[in-house]
This record gives sequence, C-alpha cells and structure tokens, in this order.
Amino acid sequence: MKPRLASAGAVAAGFLVTALASTAADAVMHAAGIFPSAPRLMSDPLFALASAYRALFTVAGGYVTARLAPDRPMRHAWILAGIGLVAGLAGVVAYHAIGGAELGPAWYAISIPVEAIPCVWLGGRLAACGTISVALPAANGMNARMGLDGQGWAGAAPEPRPIAATMIAGYQQDFMSCVLHRHRRGPARVRAADYVGKRE
Repeated sequence: MKPRLASAGAVAAGFLVTALASTAADAVMHAAGIFPSAPRLMSDPLFALASAYRALFTVAGGYVTARLAPDRPMRHAWILAGIGLVAGLAGVVAYHAIGGAELGPAWYAISIPVEAIPCVWLGGRLAACGTISVALPAANGMNARMGLDGQGWAGAAPEPRPIAATMIAGYQQDFMSCVLHRHRRGPARVRAADYVGKRE
C-alpha cells in the first residue's frame, strides 16, 4: 500500500472507530432504557455519561490511528485531532442553529470539540509508548522502528540507536556466534563460562 493511502486509511480508521462506537453506544443506551426516547430530553447526569464514553472512544480512535500509521504516528494523531475539532465545532454551530437548549445543554455540545485534541493526543501517546526507538536495518537501507508486538514501520526516519540497545545487540550476536561454533564442534551444551570467555 502506498504511504499516502496508508496514512489516509489510518486517519479514517481512527475517525470511524470514534464515530461508530459512539453511535453504537447511544443505540445500546436507548435500547436498554437508560437514555429516554425522543422527544424527552436526557438529564444532565446522562449527558455527562454520554460525554464520558465519547471521550474514551476518542482516545481509542487516536490509538487506532497511531497504530496503523505507516510512520510518524503522532503526526497522524494530530491530523485526526484536527478533524475531530472541526467536526465538533460544526456540531456546536448546528446546535445553536437548529434548536439550542431544546437539543440538550450547551456544555455537552461544547465538550465534544474540547475533548478532541487531548483525547486523541492521549490515544496517540499510548500507541507510541508501545514503540521501541531502536534503529534496525531495513531492506531499503533505511531504519525501521519495532513495536513491542514485533510490528515495525519500515522506511521510518533514521533514529540514533541507544547505547543500551547497541550493547544488547552485541551480546546477542556474540551469543549466536558461540552457539554456532559449539554446534560445528559437536552436540555439546553452551556453558556460561564459554560465553563469558568469548566476551573477554
């Protein structure tokens, strides 16, 4: 998949997760009788409940976008946050244009765009925390970042390899060399003394 299409798909996926999850939760609340049916208005505590789970779904949308981003996950998260902010502001305008207080409290309409940026940012940061910034050789000669789940973003911007990661990689290479050397000599176990001796 081309990088631009992958980027657009990541942002679209995060937006759809937030929108569809919020709509589905509203439907479940109405079906369960927790939210009253139209034309009855909900009480402020119920609007607060709806605002709370919308915030959670917005965090989830930011997480999905950052995880699916082909590179620079936080940049994609900020794009999603911008889209959410614009959509939320459009909702505020529609709220005042259509009926205002007849649709619900004003604070609820305002909370949607207010939640967009911090919640999407939090989701993006949670996704980014699952990424180890270790430079690894990729097939195209650039660097790749590996996530904790083993998924990498090939072609990411080169990043300096931390000293600790370099030391770990060196120990791994030496250990594998020791294993292969012992295997050629015969089916013998690799002792800790052999490994320490090789490092020295």
